[in-house]
Amino acid sequence: MSNKLETAILSWQDSGILRSDQFNDIYFSDMDGLAETQHVFIAGNNIPERFRELTTATPDHVFTVGELGFGTGLNILALWQAWHQRGHNRGHLHAFSIEGFPLDHTAFSLAQSRIHARWPALAPPGALLEQQYPPLTPGVHSVRLGENFTLTLALGQAEHCLENAYLKADAWFLDGFSPAQNPDMWSEKVMAHIARLSKPDATVATFTVAGAVRRHLIAAGFSVEKTPGFGRKREMLKGTFMKSSTNTPKENSPERPWLSYENLSRKSGRRVLIVGAGIAGAAAAWHLKRAGFDVTVVDETGPASGASGNPAGLVLPRLDLGETPAARFYRDAWLYTVRLMASLDHDNSILLAEGGIIASTGDEDDLRHKKLIKDDLLPKEMLGSLHTDDLRDLTGIKTLSFGGKYHLHLTKGGTINPTAFTKALFDEIPVLAGKAVHYKTSPDTTELLVDLLEADSIRTLRTDYMVIATAAASSNDLDRPHITKSLGQIDVFDAAPPMLATSFGHYVAPLGNRTVTGATYENVTPETDITPMQQRMNQNLEALTEVFDSTISAEKHCESRTAIRAVTPDRHPIVGALPDWRYAAQSYDGLKQGKRQAYPTMKYHSGVFILSGLGSRGLTTAPYCGAMIASLISSSPSPAPTDQMELLHPARFLIRDLKRGK
Repeated sequence: MSNKLETAILSWQDSGILRSDQFNDIYFSDMDGLAETQHVFIAGNNIPERFRELTTATPDHVFTVGELGFGTGLNILALWQAWHQRGHNRGHLHAFSIEGFPLDHTAFSLAQSRIHARWPALAPPGALLEQQYPPLTPGVHSVRLGENFTLTLALGQAEHCLENAYLKADAWFLDGFSPAQNPDMWSEKVMAHIARLSKPDATVATFTVAGAVRRHLIAAGFSVEKTPGFGRKREMLKGTFMKSSTNTPKENSPERPWLSYENLSRKSGRRVLIVGAGIAGAAAAWHLKRAGFDVTVVDETGPASGASGNPAGLVLPRLDLGETPAARFYRDAWLYTVRLMASLDHDNSILLAEGGIIASTGDEDDLRHKKLIKDDLLPKEMLGSLHTDDLRDLTGIKTLSFGGKYHLHLTKGGTINPTAFTKALFDEIPVLAGKAVHYKTSPDTTELLVDLLEADSIRTLRTDYMVIATAAASSNDLDRPHITKSLGQIDVFDAAPPMLATSFGHYVAPLGNRTVTGATYENVTPETDITPMQQRMNQNLEALTEVFDSTISAEKHCESRTAIRAVTPDRHPIVGALPDWRYAAQSYDGLKQGKRQAYPTMKYHSGVFILSGLGSRGLTTAPYCGAMIASLISSSPSPAPTDQMELLHPARFLIRDLKRGK
């Protein structure tokens, strides 16, 4: 999937209707666009009645609507209106919408202003949608339109976005441009993916009655019928997914069954116990609370006691070359965290200094940075390049020298207060003091029984779900393989800081009127002294003085802090449901001999999930990973595409070892 995204080419008609010049079609009816949406998609999927039926649903119940053709967002705003007219406050609404040619920000703002003027009732959600309209990068973006309404907007071609989507929809709005003008959005493969991503009895509605569309829907397993259309369109289509159809798409057979969540079951309970009160646990807690779950956190030493308690930390992206799942994961995680921080930082206590520099240390970095800019990994308003002279002016450091000349300038993210960020995510969620040492499934129920060591006694907590988010601590007590420990130390100096955080292998960042620098890397053994040490401070000081070329000395040292990172062999986090290791070892043993056969789909320990191995980028990646965990537990659309979920899957190292004959 290319990092380059083609935006819509538009023209406005005298009547005020927006037209796509690429597809020679209008975005909504020139008679009454809102009435058209309400007739075709809202009524066509029986949405009002289905929303009212949620009075008997649990608070965490998710109703999911899939859409092809986001356009101006009018359908989503009409969906919001129907949601707020349902007469109760039960359940959660999640819309998953795809757009291959998004409006740029200027055009989207103009479209919203005209929508608000014509249909004033849509102005409140429209203003929020305009405010949160994401940067135009390919991939998946999350937008919150209320406490219980989330929009996941996938930017890219329909077939690719659907192929990588993780969701099960209750209803579909098929609103691409005319099949005659945009056949790719109505192809047989697209309809097969829609069926694969549908719940039993999911409904579908569309304005078109084109024969090819009707045949593709039927082939995918939908029963369809023609009904009266809107305005000048005599007919429309609506239908229902018949799970028992013999035409169930072949795509239901996962290519990598050991990384599939096809067998992941959902419990009816709402209790979640999160083990670990660092940034990982806080991120999972925040998302699960907003998904309607009753969340409790346990931690042996309290909130933000590890690396999440450092006086300063960086939220800067890892920028990889190539269109790989890893490159997109770190980009998407950074974008997600930047947006989430902005929504939480009500008192300006989280973001200490906005923006940052990724410095070039030589010719190799120069070439790499130039290619990153050329490849449009991030929008130009977020990522730019600076030569050394400009960098000196921007940072306020007149004597710095990195070796390279072509540096990257990030305008968002930057230096944050990790403790303030972690506490904002906890948002009054209770944190119990104790150490979770063992868990098992109740022999009489589906509950999890978790033994909690408090002082000198053990008590058993009952929960429906458990999220293991304990980083590298207590690694022998809970089932988290392939995680090692790395010790890092940061140091604070009473010296004038740079204006922006600057990363150059080590990093230097502003901390009020002081300078913070770090971090060291050291493998942890039983003999390792994990307390702050002069030797590690000297390493940080040496790196600092190499950059500043100044008079900073050990006499200006104020404090040191050490913390242990959880590190995986591939340096990516471990995020997902806990596999049944015995089942996996037996089921995939044939991989040792390279056998090509039909392997069964992975099975999981009921209700147990892992969010760990965040390494040195936990502040940047934890919120995105926490949202992924919440989507798995709540059965809602994932903020990440499936290739990223596979990248982080807890079983990936077991599969790697089996393929290597281990």
